[in-house]
Amino acid sequence: MLFKVSADLGSAHLTRKLVVQAARRWRLLSEAAMGDLELCVGEIVANAVEHTGSTSEVRVSATASGVRVEVVDSDPQLPMSAAPDADGESGRGLLLVDALASGWGAFRVGAGKAVWFEIAADLATAGYGGGRQHDHDAVGHCTTA
Repeated sequence: MLFKVSADLGSAHLTRKLVVQAARRWRLLSEAAMGDLELCVGEIVANAVEHTGSTSEVRVSATASGVRVEVVDSDPQLPMSAAPDADGESGRGLLLVDALASGWGAFRVGAGKAVWFEIAADLATAGYGGGRQHDHDAVGHCTTA
């Protein structure tokens, strides 16, 4: 599934809905994992809107190991996870994605970048066993189950 996201913070809400609808059709995630997917999508899309102010592209796919989301934006700066300022109102999004996703990362695309994350399939929900896939991108964080 591929769609464009406008450059306003309200677009994160619609994007979350579209991604969750796609994931429900694939029946790979438990309800808890679906919540994690929704939170991660919101964080990555909000980051793209905040840091670029331009339209982004969202790609959602079912993989052998779960559901993968990529958000492609026009900013070439790769994201870096850092400790947030204790008094700051932002800076926690990637920490959240790191905690909830089975893996995440970023790579350059043309003049911009793609930030991706994956939520691992619930094998009982999916009804099959699947191997984990890891990308070796310019920036990436993977946890093992």
